[in-house]
Amino acid sequence: MVVDTTLYDLLGVSSRATEDEIRKAYRKKAIQHHPNPDKPDAAKDFQEIAAAYEILSDPDSRAAYDRLGVEGMAQSNGAPTMDEDFMENLFGGGIRFGFDFGTGAGARRRPSKGEDSVIPYDVTLEDLYNGKSVKMVMEREVVCSICKGSGGRSGAKQKPCIKCDGKGRSIVHTQGGRTVKEKKRQEIFIEKGMPNGHRIILQGQGDEEPEVPPGDVIFVLQAQQHASFERSGNDLLTKVRITLSEALLGFSRVLITHMDGRGVRVSSPPGKIIRPSETIILRGEGMPIYKQSDEKGDLFVVLELEMPSEQWLKTIDVAALANLLPPKKPELLPTPSVIDEARFERSDISAFGLDDEDAWEDEENDQFDDDPIDQCRHQ
Repeated sequence: MVVDTTLYDLLGVSSRATEDEIRKAYRKKAIQHHPNPDKPDAAKDFQEIAAAYEILSDPDSRAAYDRLGVEGMAQSNGAPTMDEDFMENLFGGGIRFGFDFGTGAGARRRPSKGEDSVIPYDVTLEDLYNGKSVKMVMEREVVCSICKGSGGRSGAKQKPCIKCDGKGRSIVHTQGGRTVKEKKRQEIFIEKGMPNGHRIILQGQGDEEPEVPPGDVIFVLQAQQHASFERSGNDLLTKVRITLSEALLGFSRVLITHMDGRGVRVSSPPGKIIRPSETIILRGEGMPIYKQSDEKGDLFVVLELEMPSEQWLKTIDVAALANLLPPKKPELLPTPSVIDEARFERSDISAFGLDDEDAWEDEENDQFDDDPIDQCRHQ
């Protein structure tokens, strides 16, 4: 049973109206009573209509209104509050609706809490691998503890608050001028395995504003590039250089020093020849899995072949070495009818294709060198 029909009457609908009927009625009323300089009362009517629609358009608040009425809702803090003048006229109340009506076409709801502070926070891959506790001193704006953000003292006659100078916030004087801040010790925990971009939220630790709960402080982890390891999800990738002897005859040694300081020994299978850039996988040596830090991903190791130096070659019997190594490749068959001699010259792969890029740039410049007027004349 509906105990109060005032809000329905404002929109011109019955208490049994559907959501669609309420929405259509509100649009019609909003156009009819849109704020107009030629109609001083239009803004007030518009506020009342918008306030009524605010409650009736939400199923939960509408059910509470039907059961309790506006006065009952105000007493139970079960709904947003209405414009003070409107409530004074209707019910003699003093509650306020969360609207801020300006010269615009619509209503804006008062924020449910203050603005969040989002702070990028740089972390190393070691931090994410081992976990870390970070202690810091944070500064934030706080509401004045004397006037509670009103900017004045309590009493019949308002006077500016001495502590906050009528601004509703505590003022701390510094050499750089007057600032509004409070210093507070905080501690955040970077847990093992947290991903890049993870958000650590300190709820309610944002800047305070009068009559609004403070927002949150959100630290967004930004992983820095590591010199040896690359991360992808729970897996890690690294590169290790091995000698020609190790590639041919095998090895058994500590290949890497991990991010927790451990050495990881690996032995290659006997009789196994390792080819250039061959990849091996070390199970369970990747990143700790977030929230399951006893488990880890895998570590992929690319084995890069390190050829001996020319200096080493001068110290050995080359003929004896040639007899030990596999034979050289023979000439191409069939032999080409024409053979030219080319000079052996070391280079860098980055130089590949530079001539094509230069030619492309020259072609593009030639297009701009032509007179565009002449081009149009010949089309």
